[in-house]
Amino acid sequence: MIKVNHEKTFSVCIHHIILSRAGGVCFNDSSTAERIGVGLLEFQVVKADGSKFAVTLDALKKLPIANITVDGKVQEGPKLLDILTLAGVTDFTEVTLTGSASPVTLTRAQVDDHTILDFNNHGTLKLATTYVPMPDWTKDISEITVK
Repeated sequence: MIKVNHEKTFSVCIHHIILSRAGGVCFNDSSTAERIGVGLLEFQVVKADGSKFAVTLDALKKLPIANITVDGKVQEGPKLLDILTLAGVTDFTEVTLTGSASPVTLTRAQVDDHTILDFNNHGTLKLATTYVPMPDWTKDISEITVK
């Protein structure tokens, strides 16, 4: 009889889907995923000095969850400011979010309680903010560049 830790399996499957967007394969532990080249990186923050900070799903899950309502729809996820703090960013003038579509640059003043990264329905994150129209939100965020 094979015993499976479903929580761990689900977690590694989500990580795999986030990175490959191909789905279809799940691993029972992260060491198996790492051995065959499936990373567990959610996205990266590129700091003003050029150094990079990897933001993982586990780190995101430890951050407080905020809610904002835009066009009558509730968006839920960690505040962008909390993510930048996690990455060690304390001073900046702007940030640019890139992903599968619609890169967005936000000023320091726009990175507040009204700007979050929302967990979307297909295992990635999207920008959610009151400062940018919803159709222009960055989807499937892969990098945040800080200036």
